[in-house]
Amino acid sequence: MKKIIAAVIGLLLIGAGLYFGRNFLPQFSNSEGELHIESSPKTTVFINGEKKGETPYTELFSPGEYEVKLLPEDATTTASWQRQAAISAGVQTFVSASLSNTDLASTWYVVSLEKIKRNETEVSVFASTDGVELFFDGERKGTTPLSFQDITPGAHEIKLLSPGTAEQVIPINVVSGYKVAVSAQLAVIDGGQPGTDQAGDAAKTETETKKVTILDTPTGWLRVRSEPSTAGTEVAKVDPGKEFPFLEEDGEWYKIEYADGESGWISSQYAEKVK
Repeated sequence: MKKIIAAVIGLLLIGAGLYFGRNFLPQFSNSEGELHIESSPKTTVFINGEKKGETPYTELFSPGEYEVKLLPEDATTTASWQRQAAISAGVQTFVSASLSNTDLASTWYVVSLEKIKRNETEVSVFASTDGVELFFDGERKGTTPLSFQDITPGAHEIKLLSPGTAEQVIPINVVSGYKVAVSAQLAVIDGGQPGTDQAGDAAKTETETKKVTILDTPTGWLRVRSEPSTAGTEVAKVDPGKEFPFLEEDGEWYKIEYADGESGWISSQYAEKVK
């Protein structure tokens, strides 16, 4: 429990830096995007399998999706973190992770910007656990995944609440002409996965799942790969809002039938199971 509390406090301290003036529009060439990563404890950063340095870490990349892995110094007592991060030209993608002794007890969020129509604003929030309550500047908006528009530009606060997890507060800066996309995981504090029991319940959910809905992505589409890994060959692209038959699951990847008789793997970060 002490490790979980320390992890949550660590993330709040990281988030404070984001709230008080973090600029998601750095001054650099529009042909590149910036990736900034902060973590507690300090971790070694790997991008697409290549060792890059330690947190806090900042570097420019060409637009695209990158596999980010954070490896703590003591991997035997602290969980590692691995996720795909989308980088867009001319803006910053911000990763904040506070790692505990297990994946479920760790908490993290990723904030990225996607250019939309001039003078429009949008916030899109996805949580790794379905049905997380979302409060925006203290006002309840609904449950995740959720998107809403016409937000006043400037500093705002997202609060995520779910039974059995630690409350997560995510400060963001809304910029005119951009959609702020937030992905997050709340730290489990009751020793189990929220909303599930033992393996039998997980198997029951698996059999009840018939389809997968594609969620909003920073690129406007989602890659389908030949294997459940970023190393897998791209075999197709699917659009947000579309539903596809669900076949199986492997870690953070869902296998779908994207065309008649054709199947492939998509990242679960941008997909939701439909029972």
